[in-house]
Amino acid sequence: MKNQKCRSKLRYSQCWEDVTPLLQQISGLAGARVLSVAAAGDNTLSIASLPNVREVLAFDFSGAQLALLELKMASFKTLSHLEILYFLGARGDKSYADYRLAVYEKLRKELSPPSRQFFDRHRSKIKFGVIHSGKLDRYFRLFSQFVLPLLHDRKTIDDLLKAKSRQAQRQFYIERWHTGAYKIACRIFFSRFFISLMGRDHDCFDQASDSFGNFIESAVEKHLKFGHLADNHYLHYILRGGYGEHLPHYLEARNYEAVKNSLSKIRLVEADMHSLVSSLEAQSIDAFNLSDVFEYMSEDEASALAHSLQRVASAGARLIYWNMLVKRDLGCYLKEQVQDITKYDADLPIYCRTFFYKCFVGQELHSDQLV
Repeated sequence: MKNQKCRSKLRYSQCWEDVTPLLQQISGLAGARVLSVAAAGDNTLSIASLPNVREVLAFDFSGAQLALLELKMASFKTLSHLEILYFLGARGDKSYADYRLAVYEKLRKELSPPSRQFFDRHRSKIKFGVIHSGKLDRYFRLFSQFVLPLLHDRKTIDDLLKAKSRQAQRQFYIERWHTGAYKIACRIFFSRFFISLMGRDHDCFDQASDSFGNFIESAVEKHLKFGHLADNHYLHYILRGGYGEHLPHYLEARNYEAVKNSLSKIRLVEADMHSLVSSLEAQSIDAFNLSDVFEYMSEDEASALAHSLQRVASAGARLIYWNMLVKRDLGCYLKEQVQDITKYDADLPIYCRTFFYKCFVGQELHSDQLV
């Protein structure tokens, strides 16, 4: 059971799983009812915006994370697209602090009492843009503001992010980016010690045996050599401390109306995954956005959860999840009852914009095997 401190703090203020393959898994399911880890809410809002989705149960054990999602929902309900960008922090700098606080005064009446109480106590998270206020997000901002400027100048960073051929991109990485100082600094800053101290909680690594530093070094190298960099807002944020012109799916202007009109589909539930799933009716969920929940689970816990998910899954339901350091494949627990639809593993840093995972998995439960 997570302790009260974990429940009351923001681990993430942005979703750090690429929403594109997630939406591809769900978009073909007619009238889908989706169970989604709330986290920072970005991907839940994107899921709800799909016309084929009828309901999203957004759950989290953390009341703070649910408060963040509720605040983002309130901003879509009340504000214009441009106002949302400045309020959340996707546009503007710290000089907009007073503006954001004034907007929050308008939005707070749209929040439930627990969410309102949370942000009333944490107005500093509003002042500088709430998307920058999570533990992991602050960690990436430290890298962009204090570490990277010691390694590369602004022009080199800009040149890295320009569109170029794969061969030219690889040469740029080798000749201009991968310096000795860069390699040493990244090994230190992105070591398990520093990221567990400043970026993710210690329990993220309880089940892990692989070296986080070696994995991240390899994944970053592959992405910077061969991945799509120019339009990768996750990478822009890590390197520049902001999105620039490339926004997350839910914040793109073309998706504003779809997200705004889908808010009524979302139901917020504060619960841990095991207790929530056990309370759901059999065959009531058509898709599961599980984020990287298995990163925190033992083999036995993952197996038990897999069978609980099977009970509540409808015929042909989609299981969608990520692995970072801990390998968990639901197909190993449910045997022939699961079929891989999409799996990125060794080549994930090339095809996914969030390149710091080992595996993305989209699976279908066989309808004739459900129990």
